[in-house]
Amino acid sequence: MKAKPKGKSKGSWFWRFTTLRWRLTAFYSALVLVLMLSLGLFVYSQLDSFLTVSVRARLQDRATLVRLGKPTPPDGSGRPNLREDLQQLSQRLTNEANTADIYARVLDARGQIVRFGHIEEITLPDFTPRLPSASELAQATGELGNAYFTTLSNSDQSSERGLIYLLPLANDGSNPRAYLLLAASLKQADVVLGQLRLLFGFGVVGALGLTLLMGLPLARLGLQPLQRVAQTATRIGQGELSQRVELPAHYTHNKIGKGTDEVWQLVQAFNRMLDQIEAAFLAQKRSEARTRQFVADASHELRSPLTVLGGYLDVLLMGAKDDPVKAQEIITSMRREIDRLSRLVIDLLTLTRLDAGKSIKLEAVSLAEVLDRAVANIIMLAGKRRVELLLPDPFVQIRGDSDQLYRAVFNLLDNAVRYTSPQGRIELKLALVEETVGIPSQVIISVKDNGSGITPEQLPHIFERFYRADRSRTRQTGNAGLGLAIVKGIIEAHSGEVAVTSQVGEGTCFSLTLPVLNQLTEQLPVEVRETSGKMLGK
Repeated sequence: MKAKPKGKSKGSWFWRFTTLRWRLTAFYSALVLVLMLSLGLFVYSQLDSFLTVSVRARLQDRATLVRLGKPTPPDGSGRPNLREDLQQLSQRLTNEANTADIYARVLDARGQIVRFGHIEEITLPDFTPRLPSASELAQATGELGNAYFTTLSNSDQSSERGLIYLLPLANDGSNPRAYLLLAASLKQADVVLGQLRLLFGFGVVGALGLTLLMGLPLARLGLQPLQRVAQTATRIGQGELSQRVELPAHYTHNKIGKGTDEVWQLVQAFNRMLDQIEAAFLAQKRSEARTRQFVADASHELRSPLTVLGGYLDVLLMGAKDDPVKAQEIITSMRREIDRLSRLVIDLLTLTRLDAGKSIKLEAVSLAEVLDRAVANIIMLAGKRRVELLLPDPFVQIRGDSDQLYRAVFNLLDNAVRYTSPQGRIELKLALVEETVGIPSQVIISVKDNGSGITPEQLPHIFERFYRADRSRTRQTGNAGLGLAIVKGIIEAHSGEVAVTSQVGEGTCFSLTLPVLNQLTEQLPVEVRETSGKMLGK
């Protein structure tokens, strides 16, 4: 029997208390505790000060009444008779000053009680203050005297907090000759303060308990979107990239912005990030799929001429080299395969450079010269096909690479020649698109033929690499299916667009849209050039 791991339960509870909702609840509880303590200490200190000031004011009022009693007749020297004053004051205190809650005595200059008459018969309060020290006597000067806290002794041998007010009564020169001592108990004030402490203690405990009871569910409710985010992230980590965190209805239908709950803003940002990640992942998968297909197709295309070359070499080695006529035929066929292999390698290199953005040299290019060059070279392949060149403005310029633009146009013309009958017609046209009157913004190069056309099923795939609409003619034409992919890459590298329309049996039209570099200086009449196996004049 395996022993139960020690500390498992403790670790589990510790893990619970380290969660975010517990930390938030603890933070709110600590904040409530600090606020309650601060408020309680402030109220307590203010009440304590108020009660103490009230007792002191009552003692000062009593002292004022005592000192403003009947005046003492002066002696023959013109000064008050101190001893007679003290006797009269002691008599008056005996009859008036002492009450059930105020203790009053007259002290001499040394701080001792002056006893005259039947002092022992005076009705005194239940407490007795201690006599003042020399320093406390020294501080009792002027009209305000000195008030300080002390400890009062009760008749039952207990003690309580009290307040003493010491006031100088008679002066001989600048030194007091007697003092009036008034004492009052702060027992009632302490009772009130004790009740306040008790109530405050219960209030703090209740507030903390309520904060814990209500704070934890509220924190759990507030952090619920984060739990959804964590769950969604877990499922995404398992491969479910389509998972998203659901937003409430009032957030789903309304735009989330400033003033919205920050947690839901985080959730929306998280969902947007997931959208971008999923899109990037799908794009990467598509790119990898295209790359694998591209490598497979390129390997197949490269393998075919290499296999043919290897077969021809085997034939030569088996004795065909001794037959001059047969050897010449084999060498000619090998030359064709090598040319085909060279074109394929060049096309692959061109596509690679277009993908890397390294084959475009931007400079001012005259489209009229590019089109003239393309038409002049396509004549050798056109045969009896009629080729028309329409140039509304031979001076229009764009920013681009002249050689690459020529290759794009020539590939379209070559494609048109391949799929147009010998008696067909090919039209190469240059048109302008104007944003405002007289100011062209784009130029459109179109190549239109009246050949066999492209079916709707094939049309979306014709710009894919190694895609051939008519695979049966591949070996005859040497076409590897890269021409239109190269056209698309070149035009997109020039910030342009490629479009195609086609009708089966009627023909196909490719359109290249490019931005214009300069404005037209003048509008010339349309110029038409026709070819039928040779270039005609203007």
